[in-house]
Amino acid sequence: ILVYSKKGFTLIDSGAVVDFYKDGEIASTLSGEKGKINDKTKDIEIYDSVHVISKDGSELKTQKLLWTNLTQRVSSDLFVSIKTPNETIEGIGFESDQNLKNYKIFKVSGTF
Repeated sequence: ILVYSKKGFTLIDSGAVVDFYKDGEIASTLSGEKGKINDKTKDIEIYDSVHVISKDGSELKTQKLLWTNLTQRVSSDLFVSIKTPNETIEGIGFESDQNLKNYKIFKVSGTF
């Protein structure tokens, strides 16, 4: 972990894991190879082999994901793949609540 106090961010360069909680329990887990935390806003960017798995088993894979602290939402402007018990959807550009319950993929393709 590298802290850049004057620049206002922290870099995670050897594996990043973030747990999101709902009602005191882990609702989803975000992981990736690298990360960057904005020390002021607490927004988190995760890069390289990003994987999110929710409590219900839904999975998201991409190469970059932004978690916005203020809205408690995740987003990406890159290729994403979401696999749920009922469907697999792929596309470019994505936003969702942090639990992957209500998501939107902008340029979509997949099997339903």
